[in-house]
Amino acid sequence: GAIEALYIDRNGLALECTTSNLFAFMGQQLVTPGQGILSGVTRKVVLELAEGLFPVEIRDITLSELTAADEVFITGTNKGLVPVVQVDRSVIGDGRPDQDLRSSWMIERRCSFLVVTQGKLSDRLKRIW
Repeated sequence: GAIEALYIDRNGLALECTTSNLFAFMGQQLVTPGQGILSGVTRKVVLELAEGLFPVEIRDITLSELTAADEVFITGTNKGLVPVVQVDRSVIGDGRPDQDLRSSWMIERRCSFLVVTQGKLSDRLKRIW
């Protein structure tokens, strides 16, 4: 079953979920909406951590782009990073999360490393939090 509902505006743009922000990999580029959304703490952290790892573009995402993306994930303070494997009847990628997920696994490992091994938030992360 679904864990989130995706908001699509009247123009067919995928904005966000009920308690999550939305990200998609389109090729090598990480894309996330920037307008019509609530800012999220976890979203800010992901954007900071993705800097230097992937090209990031903050722009509108159409529903058709989203369902054709290589990888989609959502973020939220209450859930961290969660891979999305299906939107309605459209399967994302091969329909299952695997070890090739560039987004959630690489960024989550880096988040865990920063918080756990340093024992405190770095100055860079404190600015975000």
